[in-house]
Amino acid sequence: MTQYLGEAYRPSRTASTLAADTARVRAAAAAAGTVRLLRTIYVPGDEICFYIFESDANGLLDDAGLWASLGVDRVQSVIEVD
Repeated sequence: MTQYLGEAYRPSRTASTLAADTARVRAAAAAAGTVRLLRTIYVPGDEICFYIFESDANGLLDDAGLWASLGVDRVQSVIEVD
């Protein structure tokens, strides 16, 4: 599976609004059927939210429509090292 890091500007998030954002992104990813949200990381000082996704779909990185529907401004493929 390929992992992706999605980045989105999320100003003034609280724990409850961040949870709602994450639920919305998770549901949209599930509805798309091509990606799965693994985790969300929020950096309050920068008001940036990072979403870690995984997928086995080839060419997913170039699917701008999908990423826009997930509310992701920028996406890159990533390699996770434990």
